[in-house]
Amino acid sequence: MTSVVARYDPTAIASMGQKAERRLRDWLDSRTANTAAAYVADLGQFALHVGAVKPDHTPDHPKPDHGKAVAWLASLDNVSALEVVEGWQNAMTKAALSSATINRRTVALNACLRHLARAGVGPGPVDIKPVKHEARKEVEAPSTGSVARVIEDLSRSSEPSAVRDTLIILLAAQRALRKSEIAGLKLDDVDGVACTVKVKRKGHKEKVAVSIEGACCEALQRWLAVRPSHADQDQSALFVSLGNAVRGKALTGQSVYNVFQSRGGWHPHQLRHSAIEETLRMTGNNLPLAQALAGHADPSTTMGYVGKAERRRIEQEAVGKMAAVYRLSKMEK
Repeated sequence: MTSVVARYDPTAIASMGQKAERRLRDWLDSRTANTAAAYVADLGQFALHVGAVKPDHTPDHPKPDHGKAVAWLASLDNVSALEVVEGWQNAMTKAALSSATINRRTVALNACLRHLARAGVGPGPVDIKPVKHEARKEVEAPSTGSVARVIEDLSRSSEPSAVRDTLIILLAAQRALRKSEIAGLKLDDVDGVACTVKVKRKGHKEKVAVSIEGACCEALQRWLAVRPSHADQDQSALFVSLGNAVRGKALTGQSVYNVFQSRGGWHPHQLRHSAIEETLRMTGNNLPLAQALAGHADPSTTMGYVGKAERRRIEQEAVGKMAAVYRLSKMEK
Protein backbone atom coordinates (compact mmCIF):
# COMPACT_ATOMS: atom_id res chain seq x y z
CA MET A 1 0.00 0.00 0.00
CA THR A 2 1.42 3.40 -1.03
CA SER A 3 1.62 5.92 1.75
CA VAL A 4 0.33 9.46 1.30
CA VAL A 5 2.84 12.22 1.92
CA ALA A 6 1.63 14.63 4.57
CA ARG A 7 0.61 18.10 3.44
CA TYR A 8 1.31 21.29 5.33
CA ASP A 9 -1.44 21.90 7.86
CA PRO A 10 -1.02 24.90 10.21
CA THR A 11 -3.74 23.56 12.53
CA ALA A 12 -1.59 20.52 13.30
CA ILE A 13 0.99 22.62 15.13
CA ALA A 14 -1.35 24.49 17.47
CA SER A 15 -0.41 22.46 20.56
CA MET A 16 3.36 22.56 20.12
CA GLY A 17 3.94 25.42 17.70
CA GLN A 18 4.98 28.05 20.23
CA LYS A 19 7.44 25.75 21.98
CA ALA A 20 8.94 24.62 18.68
CA GLU A 21 9.30 28.16 17.34
CA ARG A 22 10.79 29.42 20.60
CA ARG A 23 13.28 26.54 20.59
CA LEU A 24 14.10 27.34 16.95
CA ARG A 25 14.72 31.02 17.74
CA ASP A 26 17.01 30.11 20.64
CA TRP A 27 18.96 27.78 18.38
CA LEU A 28 19.41 30.42 15.67
CA ASP A 29 20.40 33.04 18.25
CA SER A 30 23.21 30.74 19.42
CA ARG A 31 24.73 30.67 15.93
CA THR A 32 26.96 33.34 14.41
CA ALA A 33 25.15 36.00 12.39
CA ASN A 34 26.29 34.59 9.03
CA THR A 35 25.49 30.99 10.00
CA ALA A 36 22.05 31.94 11.33
CA ALA A 37 21.28 33.86 8.12
CA ALA A 38 22.30 30.84 6.04
CA TYR A 39 20.08 28.52 8.12
CA VAL A 40 17.12 30.90 7.82
CA ALA A 41 17.58 31.05 4.04
CA ASP A 42 17.69 27.24 3.74
CA LEU A 43 14.74 26.72 6.09
CA GLY A 44 12.88 29.41 4.14
CA GLN A 45 13.26 27.34 0.98
CA PHE A 46 11.74 24.38 2.79
CA ALA A 47 8.87 26.60 3.95
CA LEU A 48 8.17 27.69 0.38
CA HIS A 49 8.23 24.06 -0.74
CA VAL A 50 5.57 22.98 1.74
CA GLY A 51 3.55 26.19 1.39
CA ALA A 52 4.22 27.77 4.78
CA VAL A 53 4.06 31.51 4.03
CA LYS A 54 3.35 34.57 6.11
CA PRO A 55 -0.14 36.17 5.99
CA ASP A 56 1.07 39.30 4.19
CA HIS A 57 2.72 37.43 1.33
CA THR A 58 1.78 37.93 -2.31
CA PRO A 59 2.15 35.51 -5.25
CA ASP A 60 4.90 37.71 -6.68
CA HIS A 61 6.68 38.17 -3.36
CA PRO A 62 6.17 35.05 -1.20
CA LYS A 63 7.39 35.42 2.36
CA PRO A 64 8.35 32.03 3.80
CA ASP A 65 7.47 31.28 7.41
CA HIS A 66 10.31 28.94 8.36
CA GLY A 67 9.16 28.78 11.98
CA LYS A 68 5.72 27.45 11.08
CA ALA A 69 7.20 25.05 8.51
CA VAL A 70 9.64 23.53 11.00
CA ALA A 71 7.00 23.35 13.75
CA TRP A 72 4.66 21.52 11.36
CA LEU A 73 7.39 19.05 10.33
CA ALA A 74 8.11 18.42 14.02
CA SER A 75 4.42 17.56 14.54
CA LEU A 76 4.77 14.52 12.25
CA ASP A 77 6.04 11.06 13.10
CA ASN A 78 9.50 10.08 11.87
CA VAL A 79 8.29 8.14 8.82
CA SER A 80 6.00 10.94 7.64
CA ALA A 81 8.71 13.56 8.26
CA LEU A 82 11.18 11.49 6.22
CA GLU A 83 8.73 11.31 3.30
CA VAL A 84 8.28 15.09 3.37
CA VAL A 85 12.02 15.76 3.39
CA GLU A 86 12.62 13.18 0.65
CA GLY A 87 9.94 14.91 -1.41
CA TRP A 88 11.76 18.22 -0.97
CA GLN A 89 15.05 16.61 -1.91
CA ASN A 90 13.49 15.15 -5.08
CA ALA A 91 11.98 18.53 -6.00
CA MET A 92 15.38 20.21 -5.65
CA THR A 93 16.99 17.50 -7.77
CA LYS A 94 14.40 17.99 -10.51
CA ALA A 95 15.08 21.74 -10.35
CA ALA A 96 18.72 20.91 -11.23
CA LEU A 97 20.18 22.40 -8.04
CA SER A 98 23.73 21.34 -7.25
CA SER A 99 24.31 18.37 -4.96
CA ALA A 100 26.14 20.69 -2.54
CA THR A 101 23.11 23.00 -2.27
CA ILE A 102 20.64 20.13 -1.85
CA ASN A 103 22.73 18.42 0.81
CA ARG A 104 23.41 21.68 2.67
CA ARG A 105 19.69 22.44 2.88
CA THR A 106 18.71 18.97 4.13
CA VAL A 107 21.57 19.00 6.66
CA ALA A 108 20.34 22.39 7.93
CA LEU A 109 16.82 21.02 8.35
CA ASN A 110 18.10 17.94 10.16
CA ALA A 111 20.26 20.08 12.46
CA CYS A 112 17.16 22.02 13.39
CA LEU A 113 15.11 18.86 14.03
CA ARG A 114 17.92 17.48 16.19
CA HIS A 115 17.93 20.61 18.33
CA LEU A 116 14.14 20.54 18.77
CA ALA A 117 14.25 16.86 19.75
CA ARG A 118 16.61 17.62 22.64
CA ALA A 119 13.72 19.47 24.24
CA GLY A 120 11.29 16.65 23.48
CA VAL A 121 9.84 18.36 20.41
CA GLY A 122 9.39 16.37 17.22
CA PRO A 123 10.74 13.08 15.88
CA GLY A 124 14.37 14.17 15.67
CA PRO A 125 16.53 14.10 12.53
CA VAL A 126 15.37 11.98 9.62
CA ASP A 127 17.59 9.34 8.02
CA ILE A 128 17.81 10.84 4.55
CA LYS A 129 20.57 9.84 2.17
CA PRO A 130 22.65 12.68 0.74
CA VAL A 131 22.61 13.32 -2.99
CA LYS A 132 25.67 11.89 -4.71
CA HIS A 133 28.45 14.45 -4.86
CA GLU A 134 29.07 16.04 -8.24
CA ALA A 135 32.52 16.87 -9.53
CA ARG A 136 33.48 20.48 -8.99
CA LYS A 137 32.71 22.58 -12.05
CA GLU A 138 35.55 24.55 -13.55
CA VAL A 139 35.06 28.24 -12.87
CA GLU A 140 36.07 30.63 -15.62
CA ALA A 141 37.89 33.35 -13.75
CA PRO A 142 38.16 36.79 -15.37
CA SER A 143 41.64 37.78 -16.47
CA THR A 144 43.55 40.07 -14.15
CA GLY A 145 43.86 42.48 -17.06
CA SER A 146 40.09 42.84 -17.48
CA VAL A 147 39.61 43.34 -13.73
CA ALA A 148 42.48 45.84 -13.62
CA ARG A 149 40.84 47.93 -16.36
CA VAL A 150 37.60 48.18 -14.38
CA ILE A 151 39.49 49.14 -11.22
CA GLU A 152 41.56 51.72 -13.08
CA ASP A 153 38.45 53.33 -14.58
CA LEU A 154 36.65 53.39 -11.23
CA SER A 155 39.65 54.83 -9.39
CA ARG A 156 39.68 57.90 -11.67
CA SER A 157 36.27 58.95 -10.32
CA SER A 158 35.70 60.80 -7.06
CA GLU A 159 32.04 59.73 -6.98
CA PRO A 160 31.34 58.06 -3.60
CA SER A 161 29.90 54.94 -5.26
CA ALA A 162 33.02 54.56 -7.41
CA VAL A 163 35.31 54.98 -4.38
CA ARG A 164 33.30 52.40 -2.41
CA ASP A 165 33.04 49.90 -5.27
CA THR A 166 36.76 50.10 -6.03
CA LEU A 167 37.50 48.83 -2.53
CA ILE A 168 34.80 46.15 -2.69
CA ILE A 169 36.18 44.76 -5.95
CA LEU A 170 39.78 44.84 -4.71
CA LEU A 171 38.90 42.99 -1.51
CA ALA A 172 37.59 40.15 -3.69
CA ALA A 173 39.99 40.31 -6.63
CA GLN A 174 43.21 41.05 -4.70
CA ARG A 175 42.52 39.71 -1.19
CA ALA A 176 40.17 36.85 -2.21
CA LEU A 177 37.43 37.74 0.29
CA ARG A 178 33.98 36.22 -0.13
CA LYS A 179 30.96 38.49 -0.63
CA SER A 180 29.63 37.57 2.84
CA GLU A 181 33.00 38.45 4.38
CA ILE A 182 32.98 41.82 2.62
CA ALA A 183 29.38 42.61 3.59
CA GLY A 184 30.09 41.63 7.19
CA LEU A 185 32.93 44.10 7.67
CA LYS A 186 32.43 46.72 10.39
CA LEU A 187 34.16 50.06 10.72
CA ASP A 188 35.87 48.81 13.88
CA ASP A 189 37.32 45.91 11.87
CA VAL A 190 39.55 48.05 9.69
CA ASP A 191 42.79 49.90 10.30
CA GLY A 192 43.61 52.24 7.46
CA VAL A 193 47.06 53.01 8.86
CA ALA A 194 48.22 49.44 9.53
CA CYS A 195 46.27 48.28 6.45
CA THR A 196 44.47 45.36 8.09
CA VAL A 197 40.88 44.18 8.17
CA LYS A 198 39.32 41.74 10.63
CA VAL A 199 37.30 39.12 8.78
CA LYS A 200 35.02 36.35 9.99
CA ARG A 201 36.23 33.61 7.68
CA LYS A 202 34.02 30.74 6.62
CA GLY A 203 33.72 28.09 9.33
CA HIS A 204 35.19 30.32 12.05
CA LYS A 205 33.36 31.96 14.95
CA GLU A 206 35.96 34.64 15.69
CA LYS A 207 37.27 37.31 13.35
CA VAL A 208 40.89 37.21 12.29
CA ALA A 209 43.03 40.13 11.12
CA VAL A 210 44.24 39.87 7.54
CA SER A 211 46.63 42.27 5.88
CA ILE A 212 46.01 44.24 2.71
CA GLU A 213 48.59 46.04 0.63
CA GLY A 214 49.09 48.27 -2.36
CA ALA A 215 46.01 49.41 -4.25
CA CYS A 216 43.68 47.68 -1.78
CA CYS A 217 45.12 49.63 1.15
CA GLU A 218 44.99 52.90 -0.78
CA ALA A 219 41.36 52.19 -1.77
CA LEU A 220 40.51 51.57 1.90
CA GLN A 221 41.98 54.92 2.91
CA ARG A 222 40.04 56.69 0.15
CA TRP A 223 36.75 55.12 1.24
CA LEU A 224 37.35 55.89 4.92
CA ALA A 225 37.75 59.55 3.94
CA VAL A 226 34.45 59.54 2.00
CA ARG A 227 32.30 57.27 4.15
CA PRO A 228 31.47 59.55 7.17
CA SER A 229 29.13 61.81 5.21
CA HIS A 230 27.11 58.85 3.88
CA ALA A 231 26.75 56.54 6.90
CA ASP A 232 24.00 58.43 8.69
CA GLN A 233 21.77 55.37 9.27
CA ASP A 234 24.40 52.75 10.11
CA GLN A 235 27.48 53.98 11.92
CA SER A 236 28.94 50.49 12.39
CA ALA A 237 29.02 49.00 8.88
CA LEU A 238 32.07 49.62 6.71
CA PHE A 239 30.04 49.58 3.51
CA VAL A 240 26.72 51.43 3.26
CA SER A 241 24.17 51.94 0.52
CA LEU A 242 24.32 55.16 -1.47
CA GLY A 243 20.92 54.74 -3.14
CA ASN A 244 18.08 57.07 -2.20
CA ALA A 245 15.69 54.35 -0.98
CA VAL A 246 18.03 52.76 1.59
CA ARG A 247 20.73 55.42 1.78
CA GLY A 248 23.13 54.98 4.68
CA LYS A 249 22.10 51.40 5.53
CA ALA A 250 24.62 48.55 5.66
CA LEU A 251 25.20 46.67 2.42
CA THR A 252 24.03 43.06 2.34
CA GLY A 253 25.68 40.13 0.59
CA GLN A 254 23.20 40.61 -2.26
CA SER A 255 24.22 44.26 -2.50
CA VAL A 256 27.88 43.27 -2.83
CA TYR A 257 26.89 40.77 -5.51
CA ASN A 258 25.09 43.58 -7.35
CA VAL A 259 28.26 45.68 -7.29
CA PHE A 260 30.22 42.89 -9.00
CA GLN A 261 27.46 42.40 -11.56
CA SER A 262 27.01 46.07 -12.40
CA ARG A 263 30.71 46.93 -12.58
CA GLY A 264 32.06 43.91 -14.44
CA GLY A 265 29.32 41.33 -14.96
CA TRP A 266 31.10 39.00 -12.54
CA HIS A 267 29.87 36.45 -10.06
CA PRO A 268 31.57 37.10 -6.69
CA HIS A 269 33.30 33.73 -6.71
CA GLN A 270 34.86 34.48 -10.09
CA LEU A 271 36.89 37.30 -8.56
CA ARG A 272 37.92 35.17 -5.59
CA HIS A 273 38.84 32.37 -7.98
CA SER A 274 40.91 34.80 -10.04
CA ALA A 275 42.86 35.93 -6.95
CA ILE A 276 43.68 32.39 -5.85
CA GLU A 277 44.48 31.22 -9.38
CA GLU A 278 46.78 34.19 -10.01
CA THR A 279 48.54 33.64 -6.67
CA LEU A 280 49.22 30.03 -7.61
CA ARG A 281 50.52 31.08 -11.03
CA MET A 282 52.82 33.82 -9.74
CA THR A 283 54.29 31.67 -6.94
CA GLY A 284 54.91 28.53 -8.97
CA ASN A 285 51.89 26.82 -7.37
CA ASN A 286 52.89 27.54 -3.79
CA LEU A 287 49.90 25.81 -2.18
CA PRO A 288 50.45 26.94 1.45
CA LEU A 289 50.71 30.57 0.34
CA ALA A 290 47.53 30.39 -1.76
CA GLN A 291 45.76 28.56 1.06
CA ALA A 292 46.64 31.37 3.46
CA LEU A 293 45.32 33.99 1.03
CA ALA A 294 42.06 32.09 0.53
CA GLY A 295 41.55 31.26 4.19
CA HIS A 296 40.93 27.59 3.43
CA ALA A 297 41.10 25.17 6.36
CA ASP A 298 41.89 22.25 4.04
CA PRO A 299 44.65 22.51 1.39
CA SER A 300 42.69 20.12 -0.84
CA THR A 301 40.12 22.91 -1.23
CA THR A 302 42.83 25.25 -2.50
CA MET A 303 44.08 22.55 -4.85
CA GLY A 304 40.65 22.58 -6.47
CA TYR A 305 41.49 26.01 -7.88
CA VAL A 306 44.33 24.61 -9.95
CA GLY A 307 43.20 23.89 -13.53
CA LYS A 308 43.10 20.29 -14.78
CA ALA A 309 45.96 20.78 -17.23
CA GLU A 310 48.10 22.43 -14.57
CA ARG A 311 47.30 19.65 -12.09
CA ARG A 312 48.53 17.08 -14.63
CA ARG A 313 51.71 19.10 -15.18
CA ILE A 314 52.34 19.34 -11.43
CA GLU A 315 51.73 15.61 -11.03
CA GLN A 316 54.13 14.81 -13.87
CA GLU A 317 56.78 17.09 -12.34
CA ALA A 318 56.36 15.36 -8.98
CA VAL A 319 56.61 11.92 -10.60
CA GLY A 320 59.75 13.02 -12.43
CA LYS A 321 61.42 14.24 -9.25
CA MET A 322 60.59 11.05 -7.38
CA ALA A 323 61.87 8.97 -10.30
CA ALA A 324 65.33 10.38 -9.62
CA VAL A 325 65.33 9.24 -5.99
CA TYR A 326 65.52 5.48 -6.49
CA ARG A 327 67.59 3.61 -9.04
CA LEU A 328 67.90 -0.05 -9.89
CA SER A 329 71.24 -1.79 -10.17
CA LYS A 330 72.07 -3.75 -13.26
CA MET A 331 70.94 -7.34 -13.04
CA GLU A 332 73.72 -9.92 -12.83
CA LYS A 333 73.78 -12.37 -15.71
